[in-house]
Amino acid sequence: MKTNSAAAPVVILVNGPSSSGKSTVCRGLQDRLIDLADGDPAATFGFVAFDDKFRLISDKLYSTMFVAVAGGDLSRLASRAPNDGRAAWEYADDRNAEGKHGGSPRIRLVLSAHTRRLLTGIHRGWGEHLKLGTNLIIDHFLQERDWCDEVVGIIRESGARLFSVGVLCSLQELERRESSRGDGGVEGRPLGLARRSDEICHSHGLDYDVTVWTDQQSVAESVESIVMALRAARCLPGEVTGWGLYIASRHRPTGTTAMPLRPTQQTSPKVAILWDALRHEDHGTTSRAQMSRKRTTERPVAARDHDWSIW
Repeated sequence: MKTNSAAAPVVILVNGPSSSGKSTVCRGLQDRLIDLADGDPAATFGFVAFDDKFRLISDKLYSTMFVAVAGGDLSRLASRAPNDGRAAWEYADDRNAEGKHGGSPRIRLVLSAHTRRLLTGIHRGWGEHLKLGTNLIIDHFLQERDWCDEVVGIIRESGARLFSVGVLCSLQELERRESSRGDGGVEGRPLGLARRSDEICHSHGLDYDVTVWTDQQSVAESVESIVMALRAARCLPGEVTGWGLYIASRHRPTGTTAMPLRPTQQTSPKVAILWDALRHEDHGTTSRAQMSRKRTTERPVAARDHDWSIW
């Protein structure tokens, strides 16, 4: 977490490959944070997304490949063939590109110059919201390094506190989800985008405050994992002490499983250091032994490199 001021708004930047479940997690997180805000408008979070660009683009400018996957009417499109320069975006064949998965199909999203300007405008608009003091959850697909650099730069310029979340998922599950998304709407995806984006969207040096694996954790578990990390990093308004961290952790949504109140040994160093500081705060008449008994039992570290293990 990059903290500018305790009074500054918080921006939760969520990044992950296509079909990883980012939007579902972000919506669940927004609902959970609204519940935690308990009516305090200063503690609520707005939701914005990379896909907001669709609101600014006529469906006549959609890619022919995209519309074909969705089973739409190609005759309505301004574009007559892939890569004819008329569409708002295209898909590049990256089958020969280097990457951890390799194989084919592997495709990459390519924005037109006009659509790239729209994305910059969207990013700048988020910065204005932050300058006004609005807390934001950003659902992003940081495929390109310049997209990442631009949005992080705008966040820093706004003075907001940046809390970043990496959304991870196994390739097998990504491709299963991708193949089931041709639903006739904007959720449709050509095959190969998930495979290629999983190779590159986490390669831009973002220092995640927490990561979640959506093929191993339910939405509720993923959300609660993020909330726990937000609390440890003191990014939730009103929850600033170790005791508050303990008390707030008892209020989990119905149906979620218990989680440890301290990071696993694989937690990022900055969160682990913060936890140690919280753990040794003065809790008044409550002894450390009493606090220890109140904490849930820590379970074995998960096989994957979670920042917070949940079961």
